Amino acid sequence: MLDISARMQEVLRSQTPERGRFRTLEEKSGIKAGNWKSFWYGKQRANSEMIEWVCQTWPEYAFWLVTGIADPLAGHVIPFSDRFRVNAVAKPWSAKYFRARIALKRMTVAQGGGDEVSADRTGGGVPQAVIDDVTKSRELRVVEIKAFIDDPRANWEHHERSGDTERDGGDEWVADLPNFIPTK
Repeated sequence: MLDISARMQEVLRSQTPERGRFRTLEEKSGIKAGNWKSFWYGKQRANSEMIEWVCQTWPEYAFWLVTGIADPLAGHVIPFSDRFRVNAVAKPWSAKYFRARIALKRMTVAQGGGDEVSADRTGGGVPQAVIDDVTKSRELRVVEIKAFIDDPRANWEHHERSGDTERDGGDEWVADLPNFIPTK
């Protein structure tokens, strides 16, 4: 079994370009490129800030990252890479739902709250549009899970896109899906 450092490298390898990886990570995370490089080459362990950023940026991999266990039905998948040629179907709506919940949590914390569950139910000062976005992504996630249950080979690329249905291992097509995540 891979340790958390090796799993985190797999996530980063699958989600960041090889050329300029550390610069890209610094630009996106605010964590110095030297720290990412030291982690990558085994000179330091991943710190909590790095792990938290990776988990919040790619929440579909968070459960596997910290436990080493995948749960594809719940949207917790393994990144596709040369090491892992698994037959796990990406769950783009689960990933979008996870990201929407993270955005909602950040928004409620910034407003002095901390309980996104109650904000989700009562509004708690969060704009209704944000609540609607979370609700919509949750509904689409349920549809996604039901499709997976009905047909474990369900391929959202096939169902949601016209034309190319060949999976190339990348998740770039996920960005083409409608975005229900709050931008502010």
